[in-house]
Amino acid sequence: MDGGKRIDCRNRVYCLTCSPVGKRKMCGRPPKFWERGSTNGLRNKIVVDKVCKTCGKIFHQAGRNLECSTCRIKVIRETNKLKAVEYKGGQCSKCGYKKCLKALEFHHIDQMTKELGLSDNWGNSFEKIKIELDKCILLCSNCHREIQDANNL
Repeated sequence: MDGGKRIDCRNRVYCLTCSPVGKRKMCGRPPKFWERGSTNGLRNKIVVDKVCKTCGKIFHQAGRNLECSTCRIKVIRETNKLKAVEYKGGQCSKCGYKKCLKALEFHHIDQMTKELGLSDNWGNSFEKIKIELDKCILLCSNCHREIQDANNL
């Protein structure tokens, strides 16, 4: 710590002489959320560097998670989309395409009833997604573009 300048980076305090921004080593002083005594139960837990089992990135987190938050959210989104595709029949309702999950999209039949866009909300609970899915049909990307172009003319 020998008099190094401290900076605040995402609620964690680092010493520039021991750990420049971007590295995860701390020198003597724990992250700020330990000092605040927050109610999320992290006050006395040991926070260690872990390696994500999916992407191999080093992340800094308390708890039993074996994946970084980015990978966990990605898995949740992919799982919800797979459930949604299965819920709507598993194939394009117009041409029957079912080869690639990423090529399948949801089209709102009536744009006035649309409350939320599905592509931005795959991280929500499946119950919330299911309410919106009942207003949609499943289409492949080609059929979806054809319908949108016909509506825009």
